[in-house]
Amino acid sequence: MTQLAQDILLIARSDQEGIPIRREPVEASAILDRIASRFEPRATQLGRAVSVVPSDDIVLDVDPTRVEQAIGILQSEIKTCLALLGCTRIDELRPSHLRAP
Repeated sequence: MTQLAQDILLIARSDQEGIPIRREPVEASAILDRIASRFEPRATQLGRAVSVVPSDDIVLDVDPTRVEQAIGILQSEIKTCLALLGCTRIDELRPSHLRAP
């Protein structure tokens, strides 16, 4: 809930001032671990697991907070789209779901 409030405040401020970007070198696995831990409680409720497959030490020059927010938004949008298509998982999508009416 706190994250949602922060995201809403960010959007409100971005209309006036632009979104502040604070780039820093960050290991990709560190960002993915934080994102995974954010979704872990919900996954556990659903009897699922969230895992991050480590890769070579990839370092990104990004704003980690903005990357986490963007992935959270994408996850939410994907979940909404899947529900509209009658799917619960991305691997249930079929070409017929993607055709124009």
